[in-house]
Amino acid sequence: MHPSPLRRWRAVCVGTGKGWRGAADPARRPADTGRTAADGGQLTLGEQPLMVEAAAAGLGIALVFEGYAATALADGRVTRILADWCPAMPGLHLYYPSGRHLPLAMRLWIDHLRAALETCGDG
Repeated sequence: MHPSPLRRWRAVCVGTGKGWRGAADPARRPADTGRTAADGGQLTLGEQPLMVEAAAAGLGIALVFEGYAATALADGRVTRILADWCPAMPGLHLYYPSGRHLPLAMRLWIDHLRAALETCGDG
């Protein structure tokens, strides 16, 4: 499926309200169209789990990390579209200065990220 038909659908947006942007072949990618995959998106949320629930409720399409949508995909509440346009992301990478003494705040942040990713299935 080509992403062009998505312009007719509402989008569930994240944070700034930017619309869906595909990843494959930049020459065929739709332009960033503001709040939606077209112009009709009416919902902007700050967290991907909420975006999945909004999509499952029929409020629009959402682009989220697979781990956040895994349960909803498995039980059929949402459907994957445009899989060929979304690159595989095997995990997150965190770059930080190596040194003998890692600041406590950085250690806590790393531990938090690991726990959060394990919880959502990306760990």
